[in-house]
Amino acid sequence: MCVQSCGQGRTYCRQLCQMDKHACLQDARDRAKDDYRAYVRRQNAEKKPIKRDPSDFDRSYACGTSSCESRCESDRRDCYRDCGGQVIAREVCTMGCDQIPPQPAALPYTPKSDMQKPAGAAAPHAPLCRTGEEVEVLFEDEWYEAVVTGPLRPDGRCPIHYEGYDEDEDEAVGPKRLRPRLD
Repeated sequence: MCVQSCGQGRTYCRQLCQMDKHACLQDARDRAKDDYRAYVRRQNAEKKPIKRDPSDFDRSYACGTSSCESRCESDRRDCYRDCGGQVIAREVCTMGCDQIPPQPAALPYTPKSDMQKPAGAAAPHAPLCRTGEEVEVLFEDEWYEAVVTGPLRPDGRCPIHYEGYDEDEDEAVGPKRLRPRLD
């Protein structure tokens, strides 16, 4: 019964994540339409050509559910452990596997409160495409500082924002153009 309630809790949590994502996507589409219309009005008022299209204003990449679903998984693991179970974490690559360095062997799940990690230490093969991750992006043979703006897309590209540049310069890049920030 205890384990079954953990699974039901995760299912409910995931449904809420999906509802939030759909609402976010609808809001992003509405904002993109409004932003595009404003752009067209501005260009027409200034008698400039219209070079952009509605997709240039799409910011739906910010509507991912990965952090929400990660919280659902974390809650389920905690619930399962509270039921007396043991959780052993294992990651499986499903896309772009030939471009991702091999991961270390899976270790038993350890709650955050039990972990002792030295200050400043990072996993040697931590994935670069995590929202908020500071990276460098290769553009025309030069590396630029950027920040990841959303989760890895299904096509294997990572959405980024170049630091010091406008949002209209944002793009999604492949893993070969990403590297950790060299600070």
